[in-house]
Amino acid sequence: MRDRHPGESRDPVSDSSIQIHRKHGIPAFAGMAGKVKLFSVLFGGIGVILGAMAVGAVPLPGGYLNALFHPGIGREILFDIRLPRILLGGAVGALLASAGCALQGLLRNPLGDPYLLGVSGGAALGSALGLLLGIAQPPAAMAGAFLALAAVLVLSRGGGAPSATLMVLAGAALHAFTSSILTFILSQARREEGAGILFWLLGSLESPSYGRLLPLLSLAALVLGGLFSIAPALNLLSLGEETAGALGLSTSKFRWAAVLLCAGATGWQ
Repeated sequence: MRDRHPGESRDPVSDSSIQIHRKHGIPAFAGMAGKVKLFSVLFGGIGVILGAMAVGAVPLPGGYLNALFHPGIGREILFDIRLPRILLGGAVGALLASAGCALQGLLRNPLGDPYLLGVSGGAALGSALGLLLGIAQPPAAMAGAFLALAAVLVLSRGGGAPSATLMVLAGAALHAFTSSILTFILSQARREEGAGILFWLLGSLESPSYGRLLPLLSLAALVLGGLFSIAPALNLLSLGEETAGALGLSTSKFRWAAVLLCAGATGWQ
């Protein structure tokens, strides 16, 4: 950092509270404390997975350690039933949490989440229509999420670039609209179809397979990597669009990137 002359004003962006690694564009860890937090999260996550694998409705023959290290029915229960379910729940939670975190910074609203922009409502409506038309639910839900996002961005332009306030208002209106259509579909569908739609919307972690899990884990890695790469831009956007633009940030480009990643994370659920 260059020396500051006696009469020179302080640059708030260069303050130590907003440190961005200029070469790679990723947040810099604050010395040893940041590394300790990072390793604590990693080892804590591994501990949670191992602990969750020990809990289940069926007792493990020979105990947990015997099932973990020796072949048999216990090991099949751990790695074919419990582990995929744990990874599925973790991937879904990570995607929804990262989408909510990104939207909070983008909208400058601590209550920001995918429901706020109507993305969840669009994904639910797309999933219901896909089930009725015989289309696979994940692609149908993704299409509904992206269409809802496009509608929000069009409605919130207001003669210029979409603003955070107009995006929230448009998202709330769109969520009410999609919820009313979904309610009408459930009321008119046959009992079997309505039960299938409702079961899909509620979600389930029952009997996941590695074949179904791998696409979701791949999506989670792409979305989390994309959101992490634009984290410095989201930090600047949280200061306000005018401030971020004055600092040379292309607010429109990063806004589109953030909302598209959030729509992808929400739609696949």
